[in-house]
Amino acid sequence: MEEDRQKKEEASRAHLKQRQLNEMRYAYINSIKIHNQWRKIMRLAKVEDLRKEIEILSQNHEREVDRKDAIIQMLDRDLVGCCKLKPALKAYGGPGARGSAS
Repeated sequence: MEEDRQKKEEASRAHLKQRQLNEMRYAYINSIKIHNQWRKIMRLAKVEDLRKEIEILSQNHEREVDRKDAIIQMLDRDLVGCCKLKPALKAYGGPGARGSAS
């Protein structure tokens, strides 16, 4: 009787120990799954943030290109205006005209 009770207790302990090991394995596997899922969520959030940042940078770049293009056009108009005035200055005999009597 005593031996039967001890065998049952031993079997019960072995069974509980096996269940504990199984539970630890499941906990480890589930922990990995949770971490992977969390990484996926964080990656999606990061992608969304980066897309917004790219959009802002793109808009800033377009504004900067437009601003510089406007400056180039203004300088081009000034240059064309100077070229048109040069013959008039020569005819007038003002500064920049060759052979002036100054």
